[in-house]
Order: sequence, then C-alpha cells, then structure tokens
Amino acid sequence: MPIGYGNVVYRYVPANEAAAAEGGYIPNTYPSVNGVPGAPKTVYVTSDPPLTSATDAESTYQIGAQNPNGPQSTPQYIIAGDGSGVSFNGSSQVAGGSGTEMTTSQQIPVISINTIGYNLVNGTAAGATSWLGGAVSGSSTGK
Repeated sequence: MPIGYGNVVYRYVPANEAAAAEGGYIPNTYPSVNGVPGAPKTVYVTSDPPLTSATDAESTYQIGAQNPNGPQSTPQYIIAGDGSGVSFNGSSQVAGGSGTEMTTSQQIPVISINTIGYNLVNGTAAGATSWLGGAVSGSSTGK
C-alpha cells in the first residue's frame, strides 16, 4: 500500500481506463459513445499487495487475455484507490485465479496511477520489490 493510506484498493487497467481515471476517480461507467454517456458498470478491485507484471495480473485476476467473458486489452497500469467510504460487495476468491476481489458500483477516488511494476518507494529499478519495500508475495486488482 502506498505509505499514508490505510484503505487502499487496486485495479489493473489498460491505457484507456488509466487515462479516464486521471479525472480523479476509477470509472464506474463504460466509455461514452458518440456523445451518449456510458452505462454503469461493476468495478472490480482488490486489496491484495500489488503484482509486478501484467502476465501475473492476468492469471491472478482472470483479466485481459484471460478474462472468462472474452479476451480484453492487457492491463498496463495499476490504479491505487482510496476505499474509505466506498461500499464493497464482500471479498471473494477470483474464479479460476488465485487473487481476491471485491466489487462496487461506486466511484473510487484515485490515489495514484502507475505502470504495473512501478515501485512507489524505490522507483522503476525496484524489480520485484513491493511498494512498501518487501518482497512481493501477493497480487493486486480486478476486472
């Protein structure tokens, strides 16, 4: 978890969703099409420690190329969000994966947006070090 935040949730996303989150919130709607607002969507997040590769994120959370609803774009970014005050539907094991996930229909305030593997403590050279400086042992965000 980034230092200074206690209720952090993570979401692995492709570039287009990372760009949309730069508005301050993890999007809880699908993108607009021809000026028509996007429909509401369920937002999948995790409180598991961040992973260091998109391949690990895809297999752990069954996202991207491994999404059971059909292949999607490979996640390139991890969004850290502030889960304080957000109502989540319980934490559960990802079907077919090894991570845990929670869902919400609410917007989640963004704490940070970084490329997968970026280390907030040590920068990009950190390799397999977690954001708190220890070895990575778990995973990170949802569909």
